[in-house]
Amino acid sequence: MVAGVDKAIPAAVERWDYQRAGARRVVEVRGASHVVMIGHPDVVELLMEEAAAATR
Repeated sequence: MVAGVDKAIPAAVERWDYQRAGARRVVEVRGASHVVMIGHPDVVELLMEEAAAATR
């Protein structure tokens, strides 16, 4: 998950890290800060549910 306005880790670095790690899916939350899980818990929950379902 890329937090679009993260001031601790720039979005470009997050995207690069996920690409380097071979992420299957990357979700970008444009207005999210570093604590995306607090500001956008619905998006985080959906991504976690999709990831869990993919392991079945």
